[in-house]
Amino acid sequence: MDILKGCGDSFVVETNVHYPTNTNLLFDAVRKIIELTIQLCVVLKLPSSIYEDLGVKEIKKALRLIQKLRRSTSKDEEKKKQRDQVIIGAHVAYIDLANDRINKVKNILNLLCGENIARINKINEIQKFITHAERQINLIDRRVIKGEIIPHTDKVFSIFKKHTEWLNKGKAGVPVELGLKVCVVDDQYGFLLNYKVIQNQTDEKYAVDLIQETKKCFQI
Repeated sequence: MDILKGCGDSFVVETNVHYPTNTNLLFDAVRKIIELTIQLCVVLKLPSSIYEDLGVKEIKKALRLIQKLRRSTSKDEEKKKQRDQVIIGAHVAYIDLANDRINKVKNILNLLCGENIARINKINEIQKFITHAERQINLIDRRVIKGEIIPHTDKVFSIFKKHTEWLNKGKAGVPVELGLKVCVVDDQYGFLLNYKVIQNQTDEKYAVDLIQETKKCFQI
């Protein structure tokens, strides 16, 4: 009988998310806040005047403007400063619009407090996205307006698939992947012996343990 041999390798299982930026993620959160609030109002047969000014078109237009703006490459420092102010102004306007919608939704939710469990669950879901939106507003304020460098641990890469990580695998042509890292151990015949889904860890923190666990199970 051939001696069983194992080999370990890791790869990224990508999640189906768009490229994350603070401004994109803020729009995702505000869009969901508005959609869920309108759905709840319709189910409760509330007058449309309560939610008719919760449109996303104005916010989307502000986002598109930000996406078109680029930092100045001029050697003239004054031109650079002027361009920076334009970018900051666009972000401030975007944040103001987002806060306006969030505050209007909060006012609506205050009117809907009650004992109906389905209503409470829907309100809790809206509140969850409000938390997401307010976090992104805070990050935009810190990064763009105040010029801070945001620590990696403060960042979120999807509000829908929160397990998504920003992974630098060092592949040629693919510097960054968005998803979760998986480590597998297979034998010389291609059969899977062991695996581990890795979250917030680097290779050296799990590879040895996984190999030792596999060797113990299969007497490799």
